[in-house]
Amino acid sequence: MGRTIVEQLRTQHVAVQFMVCREDQRALVRLVLDTDVALARLRLRHGENAKELEWHERRHPELAGILERVEFGDELVLDSSSLAVTDIAAQIADRIAS
Repeated sequence: MGRTIVEQLRTQHVAVQFMVCREDQRALVRLVLDTDVALARLRLRHGENAKELEWHERRHPELAGILERVEFGDELVLDSSSLAVTDIAAQIADRIAS
């Protein structure tokens, strides 16, 4: 089986895009999550730095909206609000295999 390479293209704590390549196959994957979940996670990460937290809380809706409006074509969108990392990986692997 061919080698799989996962290249992180963009991360903004809210949505993460990965270009997943296996030989000549590619799948664009966009991870999204519920706004309340995103804000809770941001508070955990940046709770000790009010300035950082404020910036992320302000930018979250804008950045999520930008990614929502961009048409990437045939992308796999996964709601990671309640998915385990292993479930996300399995769905990505299924997408590549199909």
